[in-house]
Amino acid sequence: MIIRNILVCILLAFGAVSASAQKTDTTVVKKDSTTIDSPVLKADSALRAETGIIEADTIVKPKAKGPVKDSARLALEAMPRKAVLRSALIPGWGQFYNKGVWWLKVPAIYGGLIAFGIAIHDNQSMYNVFLKEAQYRQQYKKELDPRYVLYDDEGIIRIKNGYRRNRDLSILGLAGVYAVNIIEAYVDAKFFRFDIGDDLGLKINPSLQQGTYASHVIPGIKVSLSL
Repeated sequence: MIIRNILVCILLAFGAVSASAQKTDTTVVKKDSTTIDSPVLKADSALRAETGIIEADTIVKPKAKGPVKDSARLALEAMPRKAVLRSALIPGWGQFYNKGVWWLKVPAIYGGLIAFGIAIHDNQSMYNVFLKEAQYRQQYKKELDPRYVLYDDEGIIRIKNGYRRNRDLSILGLAGVYAVNIIEAYVDAKFFRFDIGDDLGLKINPSLQQGTYASHVIPGIKVSLSL
């Protein structure tokens, strides 16, 4: 009888200890499952941030910066460069590319180039003639060409230098026409999309303004800008 009571007490004691252990384990599991800001989770998040591992839902795509240009705008912006290259290769080609009144600009460009080209050729030819005359007189002390008998040595040298100066100025004029051809093509293409119609302009007209007295009229100028 005593032994049976002892066994019953031992069994009750084991049951109480087992129930207490199960309650403790359940509490720990609930705490682990409901705790969000745990040190383990924080350490895991920091590790992901350092190693560059980012969840798919947290990736932020960069936004495009600046305005998006369409094909028409890009074509307009490319016009000046194309016009300059064309006019640099062949004078007048840029004006033809820009359209407009190219049929007036191209003849003017080639007219200037041809005129200065002829001037360069003529002045160079006459410079050579008087250069030979001056050298011949310096060497043989007499005239080479009978047409220049009336000119003394200093006169021959002055004429020679004059033709040389005119030749150099003609070369500068030729280069200037070529440069103007390129600049005009660039400017025309650059301002292609700007309004230059008849409704836009600056008008200056004479006017009369009232003076201090009623009979006193002051002449003036009236400036008006129409848009």
